[in-house]
Amino acid sequence: MITYKATAERRGPFWVVRVDGLPEGEQNTTQGLTWTEAHENARDLVSLVLGIDDDPAAYTVELFPAEASGENTPTRRHAGVSWSRLISARRPASRVGAVRPDPG
Repeated sequence: MITYKATAERRGPFWVVRVDGLPEGEQNTTQGLTWTEAHENARDLVSLVLGIDDDPAAYTVELFPAEASGENTPTRRHAGVSWSRLISARRPASRVGAVRPDPG
């Protein structure tokens, strides 16, 4: 099984994810409004770029927060709380599912 490392950085309401280890010249970024959505989209990106089925037995994507300051990184206060619960709790329900293009 192959494991791909992905790094997520908070940009506005989105988690922007960069997946390492994909073929040179291929798209390697995706995004999601929640941590869970960003992780799922990273798996979808790997599947699409490599032209393989999204099979958990074939590959995994490990998603890590980027090293930065502010809400981009975990804090001791949030230790033990899943990222998806933490981000979902901060986001109003009306914004979940809204998609806007990445400005940069």
